[in-house]
Amino acid sequence: MILTNNVAGRELKMMLRKTGADDIIYKDIILRNGGDYSFIPEIAGHMRLEVNTIIDAGANIGTATGYLKSMYPQAKVVCIEPESGNYSMLEKNMALNSFDDVVLCQNAFWVNNDELHIGVGVRGELAKELSFGITDDGEIAVQGLTFKDCLALLGTGKVDLLKMDIEGAEAAFISDKDGFDYMIDHTRLLAIELHEEAVDIFKFHELIDSMGLKHIQRGETTFCWK
Repeated sequence: MILTNNVAGRELKMMLRKTGADDIIYKDIILRNGGDYSFIPEIAGHMRLEVNTIIDAGANIGTATGYLKSMYPQAKVVCIEPESGNYSMLEKNMALNSFDDVVLCQNAFWVNNDELHIGVGVRGELAKELSFGITDDGEIAVQGLTFKDCLALLGTGKVDLLKMDIEGAEAAFISDKDGFDYMIDHTRLLAIELHEEAVDIFKFHELIDSMGLKHIQRGETTFCWK
């Protein structure tokens, strides 16, 4: 089914599957006026940040990208989604809205370019519609795509907004000190969903405090900036 909604004065169309979590995600983001991500324009305004480049890591069917492209139509976006069913819907939704400046990557956002196996994530079998994670015994193989790869695809040395919702795989980035330092240094605003099954949220807050970052929690998303 195709649903149409007005976002920031623009018509946004989203195709949803009748089964699975599409409806839940659509309601959480689009029908809640951006959900957690509605805080992005407020922070960007405070920072005097013009959002022209976006990485959407864990794009799913493109709901967050649809919201962000409605808010920032000039922005060039790299969308990363490993799961084939979600990726197929992502392609359709970007085409449905003529988002021609969105680069689509059927990959897993990761610390290197290794081949990865995607299976049920940290939330377990009961939530697997929402929870694809990096495993060593999954049946679905995809190549890792790094933060530096994304910068190259955007043609920039620094991304304005990095949105990460990668179902526990964020733990690999946080534990890679050099890589995480580089990512933070080359990201103006980070919006990351932390999964307590994989990450100690209090230790993460201590880490970003030690890096001199400002941060605020909105729902399940932590926003970090300098």
